[in-house]
Amino acid sequence: MKTVTGVERVLNLMRGGAVLTANGSAAKLRQVDGSGAFVNRGTLRALLRRPALFVITQSGPSELQYTLLESMQPAWIPVDERLPEDDRDVFVVDEQGERWLGYYEHGDEGRWFFCSGDQAVITHWMEMPPPPVGTTTQAAGHRAEGDRR
Repeated sequence: MKTVTGVERVLNLMRGGAVLTANGSAAKLRQVDGSGAFVNRGTLRALLRRPALFVITQSGPSELQYTLLESMQPAWIPVDERLPEDDRDVFVVDEQGERWLGYYEHGDEGRWFFCSGDQAVITHWMEMPPPPVGTTTQAAGHRAEGDRR
């Protein structure tokens, strides 16, 4: 397995979907295609001096996984690329840049419902974040039967 050196090189690989894991003896990058590489110790130390870049989770008994914080940012999805599940609350934006809370019903014609008295052409949508830990709300974003806010 090759060794990757350089903070920007590692960050670029992670932006491309590679996963960084580390334990007491080694740090590895696992790329989307399944290939892997070791991360040079000096590079790892330089990365870890920038902790605000990462969300760190435990992926094994003695292994940590580092996820780039910027890769966790939600993204607007064009409606011509993909539509949300039926009746799932999502954020929507129209062609004028106005943002709303809404949902989509595929049905016979497919139709957006959102909080506006005006007609609008929805161009993009985005998943809502999950509810705060410890709340007793229904499953993230799914409406209760008959709920037509």
